[in-house]
Amino acid sequence: MLGLKSKEWFTFLVITLFLVDIVILLDIPFLRSVFAFLYFTTIPGLLILYILRLNKLDIVKKFVLSIGLSISFLIFAGLLINTLLPSFGIPKPLSALPLLISFNVILIILCFIGYKKYEGSFHFLDISTIKSNIGGSFISPLLFAFLFPFLAIFGVYLMNTTENNIILLVLPFLTVIYAAFITYFNKKIPKITYSIAILAIAISFILIIPLRGEYLILGGDGNLEYYIFRLISTNMHWDMDYYRNSVNACLGGGLLHTIYFSLLNISREWIFKLIYPLIFSITPLCLFILSKKYIGRLYAFLVSLFFISQYSFIYIGIGSIRIAIGLFFFALAMMVFFDDEINQTNKRTLFLIFTLSLIVSYYTFSYMFFFLILFSWLVLSLIGTIKPNEFEKNIITLTTVMLSAVVIFFWYSQITESHFNTLISFFENSIKSVANLFIIESRGEIAEKTFARGLEGEAEIINLIVYYITLILIGIGSVDLVIRCKKSKFGIEYTTMVMICLIFLLLTVAIPYLTSGSVGLLRVYFFTTILLAQMLSLGADVVRKITASKEGIYNIKRLKSINSRLNSDRKNIKNDYLFNYHWLTVLILLVVITSQFMVNTGITYQMFGDHRSIILNSEGLQYNIWYIHPQEITAGKWLIKNNEEKFKLCGDYYLWTHLSPIKEEKLEILGTFFLSNKPISQGYIFLRYQNVVKGEIVPFLVRKIKEDYVPLANYSHLFIGKSKIYDNGGSEVWR
Repeated sequence: MLGLKSKEWFTFLVITLFLVDIVILLDIPFLRSVFAFLYFTTIPGLLILYILRLNKLDIVKKFVLSIGLSISFLIFAGLLINTLLPSFGIPKPLSALPLLISFNVILIILCFIGYKKYEGSFHFLDISTIKSNIGGSFISPLLFAFLFPFLAIFGVYLMNTTENNIILLVLPFLTVIYAAFITYFNKKIPKITYSIAILAIAISFILIIPLRGEYLILGGDGNLEYYIFRLISTNMHWDMDYYRNSVNACLGGGLLHTIYFSLLNISREWIFKLIYPLIFSITPLCLFILSKKYIGRLYAFLVSLFFISQYSFIYIGIGSIRIAIGLFFFALAMMVFFDDEINQTNKRTLFLIFTLSLIVSYYTFSYMFFFLILFSWLVLSLIGTIKPNEFEKNIITLTTVMLSAVVIFFWYSQITESHFNTLISFFENSIKSVANLFIIESRGEIAEKTFARGLEGEAEIINLIVYYITLILIGIGSVDLVIRCKKSKFGIEYTTMVMICLIFLLLTVAIPYLTSGSVGLLRVYFFTTILLAQMLSLGADVVRKITASKEGIYNIKRLKSINSRLNSDRKNIKNDYLFNYHWLTVLILLVVITSQFMVNTGITYQMFGDHRSIILNSEGLQYNIWYIHPQEITAGKWLIKNNEEKFKLCGDYYLWTHLSPIKEEKLEILGTFFLSNKPISQGYIFLRYQNVVKGEIVPFLVRKIKEDYVPLANYSHLFIGKSKIYDNGGSEVWR
């Protein structure tokens, strides 16, 4: 056992903290970024675990909780520092020196509390357990897992430099082959292989989009998040007055990244490209820890891969950082809620920390989480009145529900004054939209395609079939869970939350405003996947039982041999049907995961000659609307340099996206210029790369590829009386 006495351990932590301080203050290249990131992303949370006397948890769970608690620490300690230091005459509280001094004081206090609270040895790593785990095992799958991030990075490098997509094209299939290999040899591999493989594969796929291109690839609110981050990191102080918007109220975005920006001293773009993807890559590991209790390591590994294969996971970098951080905290809250190893007091403490972190990180998920625990409490309380002794240890209490409601109200209504009024109008608009219940077009593009309306080509038909098969399996698994609720290990709490998540999905599809409004079907689906992913394995197992007869497929000797390999540890099965792995169930899951990867990375489009995916192409829909060319940045910088006062820049709908890395307060971007189709008397007309090189304009949000691309020649009348004042071959400026 690698253990240190309490005094030795805290002395080590303090000395390490001082060494990190020196590296930061001396600004030693590379070492500052690496050491500061590793220390402040793990040690604060590890200290909190130590204070809670949770240092003997499983190493993987300890790792995940340490990171989650460290991020919570950075957010709330950073908010405290940001609020207090200006009162002492420090106008830039988030700059490196005041931030470092403040963190040092807080961490030393935590060390002192931990030292006084607990005496004995701190067991950081159980060497004997790991040796017994790995000894005599098949370790090559464990080692091969480390190759996935390198393959992804090298594949993106090839795509950026030579437009060779072969590695990125093969990577999803290689992932599934690797999963099948682990599945077959699960009896021989070390148990730690599952966790390492999940983390490595998650990092591989989540880094593809951020590294794709020289500049950030952003879309949706991602542009606004980056702009707010630039404002906060320039002033080194978080303030709602910088940009009074609900996005600025999400502390997991601008505030958190400004803290990392100060401590690590790397560019803002690399904070977006590297730091938050590494943090969010822990989320599938949370799902694995949550799932293995109910469905065993093997199925938990597969449903974690299913989560990684989702579009919202692979493209999370384009959409929104606050979604990523919010979902990370939700996964942590659920992981803690259903954990059996943590005592009830610590479970409530951790659950509360992650709940508060979720609330201040993302408003939409905060509301969804609140309604999830509210309805769960109501259902469980109702059942508790019938069976009084059933839920004595339930941590969802009326106090928890009310506290969440109060924090949400005060944070978004009273403190930041950013979003709570929008919530009121949200309910109003949702109720009004029920009048359009049977009008499919009122639900937006995604819902239309869900109902097989407006599908473009064979690829989208295949994609729709894949999604429907997946949802049907999840639905079958959910029904099976209800039927077997008393027999399985899931229990009534988990079953209740699964049913509520399904209701969320059904309401999102049924109510037009929920589908087309700020919530959106993809966000609800991604949120609920944390609890519904396990239902996929149950659904696959039900299909296996229906399609395989005892007289046929079960009696084949070879398949029996495979089944014996899958059921790696009979001692841990405990007569629970979910732990009896079967080759056909695994095969169904692997087919679903493969299909999801193909759909969500754009391989299905590629098969039919539609170069839609930015991952695999340097042309096509996503490339045209998201990829930022150097000529566009150069032209934008030229304009900013030659304009001292605030000026207006007119262009097509995606001009904001292409200039977001250099957006400043004096630069006002009007993306509805071509949509309004009216000449301007003041300001500039900016033609980005697609407009100049391909002669195409995108007047509004892309819905239909063919109809949305309008020839630039159709707008020639808008350039009458204008002169071209800048042209670099990839961008033009007219005035």
